[in-house]
Amino acid sequence: MFSVLIVEDNRGDIDLLLECLDPIGAQCVIASDGPDALRHLRSPDAYQTDLVILDLNLPGMNGREVLQEIRSDAHLRLTPVIVLSHSDGPLDVAAVYRLGANCYIRKPDTLGALRKAVWQIEEFWLGLVKLPSRV
Repeated sequence: MFSVLIVEDNRGDIDLLLECLDPIGAQCVIASDGPDALRHLRSPDAYQTDLVILDLNLPGMNGREVLQEIRSDAHLRLTPVIVLSHSDGPLDVAAVYRLGANCYIRKPDTLGALRKAVWQIEEFWLGLVKLPSRV
């Protein structure tokens, strides 16, 4: 079992991600904006998050700002962050990598393609990669 924080404000995208993550056994928490995501990540009661899937276009605090906060927090900085966005603009891609994103994926246009992307995320990030210890 692994835990994923989905930071997304679009209900349709949330439902699709949950539909793709459920069959692979992910325990998901949803944050609809940046401050909610940071509250969850910093909560002493929250289980350890193995992976963050972060949208860029969020209300109030955008995904770049959330990523910057995650990377500047000593307790969170090693948490893998995958940016999943409809944007494929080179400036967006370059900006999130400069801020420390582990991966940038353009949101696929079909459910099948999204499923494949999520399975690849799970296989690579939660299967192959050795993640930091939870201590």
